[in-house]
This record gives sequence, structure tokens and C-alpha cells, in this order.
Amino acid sequence: MSITTLGKFLAGGLLALSLGGCMMAVRGVGGTGEEQTAKVLTREIAAKDLSLSLEAPPISAGRETRFILKLARLRDGKPVTGAAVAFIIEREGPDGGAIRLAEQASEEIAGKGLYQLHYKFRTPGRYKITASAAGPGEPAAQAQSVSLTQEISKARTSSLWFILGAAAVLAVKFLVL
Repeated sequence: MSITTLGKFLAGGLLALSLGGCMMAVRGVGGTGEEQTAKVLTREIAAKDLSLSLEAPPISAGRETRFILKLARLRDGKPVTGAAVAFIIEREGPDGGAIRLAEQASEEIAGKGLYQLHYKFRTPGRYKITASAAGPGEPAAQAQSVSLTQEISKARTSSLWFILGAAAVLAVKFLVL
């Protein structure tokens, strides 16, 4: 094996390592690391024969999130349709108190006992998401609710300058080879 062939293998290896390093820097080593995991919180109310299950996907500030509340009967698991479902979004304030940001009625997904809300969190922080449901024919005062609290971080974005710098480094390595 000649010195020039060995040099080409070494340069190719260095190029592969730098390209891998650039991709890890752009995408992140272990994913975003900033989004929280999805959560599902279920509350069963035996006296009402009702199960409320609130699903929250991973959430980041600046991105729209879809919350789903599933309503079902405990005894037979059949979906509850025609319920009045509202979502309340609150942000924990600096003093520890809650600041109500939104209270919105949900949209029912056609006859499946699923109720959804699309919401965009504008800023990072600690939020409480509450879904309350009053069954068909029940007054709103008798609504049952389920809540979860989630820490929401800033959405991860790639820096254009970092990507351009990585491309410049790769271009120089290609010119040297």
C-alpha cells in the first residue's frame, strides 16, 4: 500500500468523522432533548360510570399541540358522545399563582367519544392543562375534570449560520482532497 493511498484513506476517514460530527451538531446527539414525553392521565369516576382520559403529546413552545380527551363508560367501555367538553390552559406565574390563558370548547371527533383541542403555546414555562366534561343532558356545574401539569421548553431550531459554517468546512475538506 503506497503512502498516497494511505493518505487518501486517512483523509476519507477524517471527512466521514467530520460529516458525522456536523450531522450530530445539527440534529442533536440524542434527539431534541427539549421536548417532554407524551403523557396520558386517566380519571375514573365510579359514581358517574365515567372514565376521562387526557392525552398530551410532547409539547414545545411555538408549535401547535393537539390534546385529546377520551370519554367512555366504565362498565362497558362504550364511548360517550354529545358531551360538553372544555379545555382550560393555565400558566404558572412567577409568584406561584396560575394565570388563565384560555378556556375553549373542544371539537368532537365524529361519534368516537374523542374530543380535541388544538393549542399553540407561545412561551416556555410550566402549564396546567385541564379538560372538563359534562355528559349529555348534565348541567355544566356537574362537569368532571382531569388535569395535568407540564413543563414546556422552547422549540429547538437550527441555526442557519451553524449550518453554513459546517458546509464551508466540508467544502474546504473536499478541496484539500
